[in-house]
Amino acid sequence: GSDGNPYLPYAQWTDRVNALISENNPEVYISIENITVDQANQEIVVDVFAKPLIPSQERYLINLSVTESGIAEAQKNSSSPGGQILDYVHNHVFRGSAYGPWGLDIFRGDDDVRSDKAIWYKLKMDINSEWNLENCEILVFISKLSNREVVQVEEAHL
Repeated sequence: GSDGNPYLPYAQWTDRVNALISENNPEVYISIENITVDQANQEIVVDVFAKPLIPSQERYLINLSVTESGIAEAQKNSSSPGGQILDYVHNHVFRGSAYGPWGLDIFRGDDDVRSDKAIWYKLKMDINSEWNLENCEILVFISKLSNREVVQVEEAHL
């Protein structure tokens, strides 16, 4: 966040994300290598390479989330008849994360920073039968353990 507040109001997300992108000096590296939809076990399996890029004592967390687009459901709207739009299409709806709200503790900022090796992770998330996988995206993100600030995100279509 900013101004000592760990939470960033939704209205400020775009500005904050754009500021981080313009810095173009990522603390960590993420590469989504492979995504498998395991129908037998009803889970999404994501192979990811990640590593710290800047030496620090910071600990980092990794998490896997699913968003879904194209969900047609009612949406409150005071200017519409009946106060709602019945077939409003919702996009990028958060469907859940694999490892709770924060994620898995994966590495410290001084782990192998200077080597050309990244660390391989196999992330798994249960599939909910209500999801339309054709319309889902996965987000792999890494945040700081100390303040939960997300420092890198990669997304991919399922």
